[in-house]
Amino acid sequence: MGTVEVQFLTGQYEDQNEEKAVTMRSYFPETWLWELIPVSDQVQVKRHLPHTITNWVTNVLCISDDAGVGFSEEFELRSFQSFFVEIITPYSVKRGETFYLYIHISNYLSYKFPVRITLRLSDGLVLEKPKEEPSLSYCLAANNTYTHMFKIKGTKIGSVNATVLAESDNQYPEDCGPETIVFQRDIFLKTFQVESEGYPITITKSALLCASDPNTSNNISWQILTPKEKIIGTEKTHISLNADLLGPTIEKLEQLLDIPSGCGEQVMASIAPNLYVLKYLNSTNALKLSVRHRIIRNLKVGYQRILNYAHKDGSFSAFGYHDPNGSMFLTAFVVRTLEEAKKYIYVDQRVIDKAVTWIFDHQLENGCFNTMLHVFQDMGGTSKENSTAGLTAYVLISLMEADISIPKSVQTNAKYCIRSQHNPDKYTLAISCYALFKVNFYTSY
Repeated sequence: MGTVEVQFLTGQYEDQNEEKAVTMRSYFPETWLWELIPVSDQVQVKRHLPHTITNWVTNVLCISDDAGVGFSEEFELRSFQSFFVEIITPYSVKRGETFYLYIHISNYLSYKFPVRITLRLSDGLVLEKPKEEPSLSYCLAANNTYTHMFKIKGTKIGSVNATVLAESDNQYPEDCGPETIVFQRDIFLKTFQVESEGYPITITKSALLCASDPNTSNNISWQILTPKEKIIGTEKTHISLNADLLGPTIEKLEQLLDIPSGCGEQVMASIAPNLYVLKYLNSTNALKLSVRHRIIRNLKVGYQRILNYAHKDGSFSAFGYHDPNGSMFLTAFVVRTLEEAKKYIYVDQRVIDKAVTWIFDHQLENGCFNTMLHVFQDMGGTSKENSTAGLTAYVLISLMEADISIPKSVQTNAKYCIRSQHNPDKYTLAISCYALFKVNFYTSY
């Protein structure tokens, strides 16, 4: 791996040039050069080097229709200067909060020399002690780092910055270093946030307006009462109008499009949103080709990964063969999702059929489906019992909405299980009513 060292221009000033301008270091990205660049024959890329004193390790991945995939050797770029200063602050502070601002001054030269640091604060920051000097000098030893702390207070909400100038001090009163010293200077700017004190409170109002319905009002008015203890200047109002019934829910649907990963439950929890977003956008004619390709890729990856959590008997569990047996909840979830996903990607029908057979084989005498292995989704108390009406209702709904053919005896026995639940919790009551509705049974609950 090759290494190239780059010296910042901020360190290239001699004594006679000390009055000249110096580059302020303020560009500190956490990652750099994460880009896609089209190449025909060759290309030269020019970018500004970040101001961080660090080593950057990079390589290049090339993809070609003719030549395939290729990787370059790792290349290391070291950005360095022999004298530099840096500021350490929190990402944000509360207004009125006092905090320490740390200044590190590093000298990698082979000799000591006098240094003066000067702190400048933007509007919104003040020194806690108004009489404290924002500038001081000291003798900085060779190959050493010195740290100084200023106690600062945030006074105004918003983005603020602190700037430190560190430079050779020709007026230093004591003996420090050789007779002739190359002038050194560095300027560091750090930006951070001053947030309001207190805690946020959000009040949400919504209404459905229908212009085509003469019996519905097209005007709406709300009275918003803000707390008496509100912090002046922090009030915000946001109004959103959306022609879709799902409202703001669909504005950032692409954030749900994760690549499935993790344990069996986590994989399914990523496959399902991809599938439902695809169905929704397709039905509303809002599906972009790029989004479709992304979802199809995620579904294919998810299908391959969920197979890692299948048992030999056809069931699925959160950790696959590491679990003693399959999970009724997860197996039903997989059956329902894969049955819908096979409209868009290849799914081996034998995987679904084997899982369905396993579900039928684990229906108990009371008509309930056996929990088998409790997972994190507590279906009406499955963490305490091995059979519940909530879980049975969920399994029944999953099979029916996946258009799985359910034997009459299995369906009848499941209805008896659901009906036998006494004093159900709200979740069990809701899902049980829906399950009985799906099987056209209207007398219970």
